[in-house]
Amino acid sequence: GCNKEKKNVVSPSKNPDLETQKAVTTPPSKCPLVNQSLIQACMEGKLVNSTSIFERTLASAILSFCLSTHPQDPHLAKKIAAHLKKGPMLAQEFDMYCNAMAPGVYSKSGQRSASDDLKRDWKMFSLNFIKRVTLTYGKHGQLAAAENEAIERCVTSWKFQEI
Repeated sequence: GCNKEKKNVVSPSKNPDLETQKAVTTPPSKCPLVNQSLIQACMEGKLVNSTSIFERTLASAILSFCLSTHPQDPHLAKKIAAHLKKGPMLAQEFDMYCNAMAPGVYSKSGQRSASDDLKRDWKMFSLNFIKRVTLTYGKHGQLAAAENEAIERCVTSWKFQEI
């Protein structure tokens, strides 16, 4: 397992603003084992209310990013662009979503820039997709405590609970 995070540890810091920034942008889950387990559960349909392998795969790709990245991360746009490059199926779905929302604005994936638009569009896309497949967790006791905590932090950080 992953080490438990130390809480209430005050470390001497020369730059308290930087420490605050770090704390604010800590990923919802820093444990790769927990993340992998949640992604696997999503693929198996334990985390989403969908029988479609395609939807489960996309939800897993979205979840893997959102678990390991905070929405206020200072490098969010670059990380989104890199994540989309790694997953052509996700990138295609994201492009179709963006084209449907703003026809003619996005011509090709290659035109994607590390901008506020990309961050806003990713947040809306991921929120709407997660809403469509309905995240289901904490109801059937299928997740370990660490997994439940990680998914709850992810849902809260990315505001998926507002759907």
